[in-house]
Amino acid sequence: MKKIFTLAFICVLLLASSTICLADDTFKKGNNINIRGNGNQSVSVNFNSLGRNIIVAVQANSNSGTVISMSLGGSKIFERSFSTYQNSIWAKTITDTSTGRGFFAITLGNRAYLFGYVPEKNAIATYVDSGNYHNGAAERPEFDITSNGELYLIFHANHSSAKHVYRLTWDRSKNWFAYRDLGIH
Repeated sequence: MKKIFTLAFICVLLLASSTICLADDTFKKGNNINIRGNGNQSVSVNFNSLGRNIIVAVQANSNSGTVISMSLGGSKIFERSFSTYQNSIWAKTITDTSTGRGFFAITLGNRAYLFGYVPEKNAIATYVDSGNYHNGAAERPEFDITSNGELYLIFHANHSSAKHVYRLTWDRSKNWFAYRDLGIH
């Protein structure tokens, strides 16, 4: 009986410690980028991920759309074109302070993306695409970080204060983001 109690106690400790590890992720905002207006505009920003400096260039052209490219050590490792041009582009760098991973978040109209560096592949992954999340009638997605370091994907409705909210956490076992649907608020 004592062995069963000891085994149960160890299981509870392991479960509690794994829960603590999952709650350990603390995200921090970095640089913000805002491109407004028409014409041809270009902006770049750096972010650090796992000790590597990634340079992000965003080129917005009202005739040809938006291009995001990312470079590491002078070599381009990512480029993606978006055919639509938005008069307002919001972007920010985000750091997971518990793992040292850096991310680049961008909102282009009614889509938001969260990109990050994958060192095993020396490539950039699209970790979150708001188009893959149910959002009801909400149309304006954005990534937000609370004062206590929690990361959220929020869809704002255009004609009301309602918003659909997802909490994002880094799943260390899968090296990917997990999410929890918090519903409409």
